[in-house]
Amino acid sequence: MNYFVYNGISSADMGIRIESKNVFSAPKYDVQFAEIPGRHGDLIVGGGRYPNVQITYSVFVPAKTVYELAEKITAIKRWLYANQDSYHTLTDTYDTAFFRKNYSRRCLLRF
Repeated sequence: MNYFVYNGISSADMGIRIESKNVFSAPKYDVQFAEIPGRHGDLIVGGGRYPNVQITYSVFVPAKTVYELAEKITAIKRWLYANQDSYHTLTDTYDTAFFRKNYSRRCLLRF
């Protein structure tokens, strides 16, 4: 079973089951090109950083009752939206060689 770990807590421990993950690419390096009169080619100015990217997991939360589902969703939102003023480490079983610094901006629930 695949899972992710965000801010030290496993999605499996929260009762989340992952169906798929949509990002396997790398972020685009922040770079600007400047035209200089009399110079052949643009001057490449590296920003020294990578911009944020969006990572989306398609998940489901099994529950036997609507009440149980509501309790689980409340706990999941509390976990994902805790400490909104900083980045947290995000790892997953899809790509164990790397980790990301993550900010949980949005938790979209579809039924």
